[in-house]
This record gives sequence, C-alpha cells and structure tokens, in this order.
Amino acid sequence: MFSSQATVLSSSTSPPYQDGDYWTGQRQFIEQFVNPLLLRALFGIAHNAWYRGALEGIASSDIVALLGRFRRWLAPDILTNITLPDLMQRRARHAPDAAARPVRPLPKAALELVLQRLHRWISKLTPKAIGPTEWQRYEIGNVSYAGDEESRKQDFVADFARRHLPACAWDIGCNTGRYAEALLANGAGSVVGFDSDLDALEAAASRASAGGLNFLPLFSDAANPSPAQGWAEAERSGLTSRRNADAVIALALVHHLAIGRNVPLPFVVEWLVGLAPRGVIEFVPKPDPMVQRMLRLRRDIFADYDSAQFEQALGRHARIVQRLELTAGGRTLYEFERVAG
Repeated sequence: MFSSQATVLSSSTSPPYQDGDYWTGQRQFIEQFVNPLLLRALFGIAHNAWYRGALEGIASSDIVALLGRFRRWLAPDILTNITLPDLMQRRARHAPDAAARPVRPLPKAALELVLQRLHRWISKLTPKAIGPTEWQRYEIGNVSYAGDEESRKQDFVADFARRHLPACAWDIGCNTGRYAEALLANGAGSVVGFDSDLDALEAAASRASAGGLNFLPLFSDAANPSPAQGWAEAERSGLTSRRNADAVIALALVHHLAIGRNVPLPFVVEWLVGLAPRGVIEFVPKPDPMVQRMLRLRRDIFADYDSAQFEQALGRHARIVQRLELTAGGRTLYEFERVAG
C-alpha cells in the first residue's frame, strides 16, 4: 500500500505549457537544484546532510539568511532567482488577497530569456575551492603501500572481477574510483561507488566521465547511510532496501568504521557481507601507519581489533575463498562468499 502511495506522490505532473504561462516549476527547480549548488559555490558548505533533512529542497529563505551581506542580495542572478521570489513569498503569506489579483501573462520570448539567463548562471557556478583533501590525494604519494603492494592489490581485484563478472558491483569507500575502474576493465557490467569525501568523489566523477565508464560515484556516509524517508517512509527508499549488487569491494575501509567511527568490528563485517553475496574486504591491522595516525589523539580502546577477530567475524557469515597478505602481518585482502542462514 505504501509503495503505491509513494508512486502517486512521485508521479504528479504539471499541465502542458501555454503561451503566457509562468514557469510553474521555478521554485522547485531553484530549491532542489540551484540552492544546493549555491551552498557549495558561495560558502563551501556541502549540501548533502542539509538536503537529506529537507526532501523538498533547500529553502530560498535559508539561502537569503546565509547571504547576510547586502551586496550579495543585489547580485543580478541572486536578486532575480533567490531574493525577490523569497520576498514575494513572504508578502503573499501576509497578504491572503494577493492570490486574487490578476497576473499579467508572461510572453514566451520573455520566459525563454529567463531560462537562458538561468542556464548561463548555473553553468558558471563551481564548487568553492577548499583545497585537496587527504583522501583526494590518497592515490598520489600514498605511503600506505610499498613496492609492488599496490599493483598486487589491483591484480587481486581484477582477478576477482574476471572470475565472477558481476553485473553490478558496489565499491564502498570508492575514493577516486581506481578500483572501480579495475572492476570494469575486467568484466564488471557496472559499478556504483560510495564515499563521504566530496573532493574525492569529484575526482571519481571526472574519471568516470573522461573514461566513459559505467561508474556512478555517490555521496554516502557508511556509518550513517540514507534511511527510508518521506510520506509513510516510502517516498525515498533506504540504502539497504535498494541494494542490488552482485559483488562488493571494501578496500581500506574497515578501520575507518571500526576505529574512526567506533562501530564494533563484528557489526562492520556483518553489514558489508550483507550487501552482496560475494566480495573483497581489506583488513588494515593496528600497527599500520594509517591506523596509528588515527589513534594518535585518542585512547586505544579497541582491544578486539585484530586480524584474528576480523577473520572470526567474517567466518560467521561467509566462507573465506582466498586471502592475500600484502605485507607480512600487515594489510590483507579477503575474498568472501556469503553462506546461507
């Protein structure tokens, strides 16, 4: 019942355009697309968490409040698309009779001019430079792997893809998409990548576009994935109910969840195995320089975080098909196959 209601809510349409009509979807377009862009372009603020809490989009009144400085209010494109429409909305709420006043038709040529100008403005909006993040630069100058360890890791992922040829693979913690590309180059039909680092995702999107890859990088916080939302919690499905992966890879991720986000190691493993029937997980042990850096400014309360505990947790839900120790006692790759029950 709920899914059919959600379908009805999502499928409403506007009447066909007639000469003289105003753009009935303007407010929706501005609040769902333009305002999130403005948050990043003007303030360097990621829109993702904000947008998740407001399914109808980011209100123009919020953008106006953030603008603060009077000069920004008067910037022509902001004045036309944000400030004045918000002002008119405020006045309409305080003047109920305003809706009864006749509205002059808007000639089609004038509407086309509005749309062209809006297109030019949006085309010039770029994310505010905040400097490359640690994970965006992870692929270049990465000191976590020495010698041929990185190429061996890539070969392991490539071999996994060749043997299983997943129609759809998920790359959890995809970073800039290097391993997603390796999956695709070796038989995967498509890859959906998830990461919480926006700049790394920008690089992943550029990689996908430049290479014509069937790779979709998406923003997602693995410790706080998208929930079911909207009317009757059925308008927007949660991540778990949308899973359709034939395979999953999670490389250099477990320690970020288990240590960085305090998620118990068995919970992390159970969640990853539950995403797909088979996959590859990398375990990074506590002596690793990256883990030690994470522990530098906090107490080590993770007595149960080690490879033995990881293998025990993995063995509860899956069969370990093969493992590759990249360094003696160091980073290790595990190919798993989920067991029934």
